Amino acid sequence: MQLDEYQQLSDDLSMMGRVADPDTIENIAFQNAQMISEQMGTFGYIEASKQGTLDTYRNLQEQGYTVLIPWESEGDERVCDECEALESQEGFAPWDYPAPPHYGCRCEPGEPIIQMENEA
Repeated sequence: MQLDEYQQLSDDLSMMGRVADPDTIENIAFQNAQMISEQMGTFGYIEASKQGTLDTYRNLQEQGYTVLIPWESEGDERVCDECEALESQEGFAPWDYPAPPHYGCRCEPGEPIIQMENEA
């Protein structure tokens, strides 16, 4: 009878060692799921911040201001042709600000140019 109990205890302890090992398939799967979840959260935060900024500029435009938002890239050798073309334009109205043209785009809205309607 005691032999069965010791065997069960041994099996339980070996599973605990398996859970503590970071290279087991269970832990690798958990780490991957956690990384994906964190990336999705970061993406959501960044996109929500961009949309909040654009909404603020839209509200300014409704109050009689002219708002142009430039496309701003990182300015390094990894910037694609599409983003360079967007950056070369004078700016975009808050309603017409383009979505990122590709996955992993590091560009963001630049400092806005804001003028009163009667100054423009």
